[in-house]
Amino acid sequence: MAVTLQITDGTTTVNLANSTGPELQANYLPVFATPPGDVTIPPDITEAVPVYLNITTDDNLAATMQDISRLAEQAAFYTANKHQTPVWFHRKLDTESGAIRFLVKSITFTPNAQFGGVFDDGPCIASGRLGVLSITHHPYGERTSAVAASGTNSASVLGGVIN
Repeated sequence: MAVTLQITDGTTTVNLANSTGPELQANYLPVFATPPGDVTIPPDITEAVPVYLNITTDDNLAATMQDISRLAEQAAFYTANKHQTPVWFHRKLDTESGAIRFLVKSITFTPNAQFGGVFDDGPCIASGRLGVLSITHHPYGERTSAVAASGTNSASVLGGVIN
């Protein structure tokens, strides 16, 4: 099964499941909400997604960093009720049956200590460098596509009958 791991607002997308940008590292562990046991919603979740910057030119690095920055700004505006476009963190790992998405509240990228270090040779390209993409999102997700209900018989529900 294919892995889906991306941040998108529907226009700008940063794909973490390919090898042409910030690529997901093997030591990523998804974080799940722990329901508190009452009717309240658990606090937002912050996931630390380790990425490998597999970018070969300064221009591609700048474009990727601008995309991450644009999505972080959109998420901050949406969270503050200043913008109408939500940012979503789409996730479908090998063990998950379907893709889910989480409403993103904030995004930050932290490069490792070697990023742009004094020992860089030539242009300040980031190929082969590690960093952490921190994504704070709503604790509960939703499916990214509709799921067919089982059975074809009518079911009684409050307010009427559905098929």
